[in-house]
Amino acid sequence: MLREIVKLTDRTLPVTTVARNIDFEFYWQEKCMSDDMDGKNIKREKHGNSFKQAYIETHIQNLLENYKSENAEGEVIKELE
Repeated sequence: MLREIVKLTDRTLPVTTVARNIDFEFYWQEKCMSDDMDGKNIKREKHGNSFKQAYIETHIQNLLENYKSENAEGEVIKELE
């Protein structure tokens, strides 16, 4: 039943919400292939063989690469917590 609920879960929910609650690899595989990864070719083999780890590490990399001002510092810290 839990698997069915996860299948229905919105793939656009913030990573800060779903990372603590969803461990199903099919969910994270879909997230890795989604538009919010900017077409990056994410290889789970380079991230502990886990789509969840691959997505989160790539998300953090994108967050840090796009960090531009002191005003965004609070947002970055909030995401990393």
